[in-house]
Amino acid sequence: MVAIGGVAALYLVISAQLGSPIGYQWPEQARGAGAVVLVGLFLVGLHLYRLLADRKPVEPARPVPPQVPTAPTATIESVLDDLLAGRNTREQAAARLRGMGVGQPSGR
Repeated sequence: MVAIGGVAALYLVISAQLGSPIGYQWPEQARGAGAVVLVGLFLVGLHLYRLLADRKPVEPARPVPPQVPTAPTATIESVLDDLLAGRNTREQAAARLRGMGVGQPSGR
């Protein structure tokens, strides 16, 4: 729309300046072509404004927290070693073993 109106307006004005106008109404036709250019530019500006105004802001990526190494899980041997070394009581060792699922019915 803008390009066609611009080409028509330029052609009408240049041909009149060179001495061979298209017809006696070339000034009215040139004004009409200029109006087409203005309307086209207005519509392009309106669409660009709506395009830029409706854009949603992009949220920055959240950093992933580093993986914290977990303490190694207790084994039966480590519980027994702590019991024999005197670091745990019999009840504490039994509770740790029950927490690991040792001594629980297996469902057979």
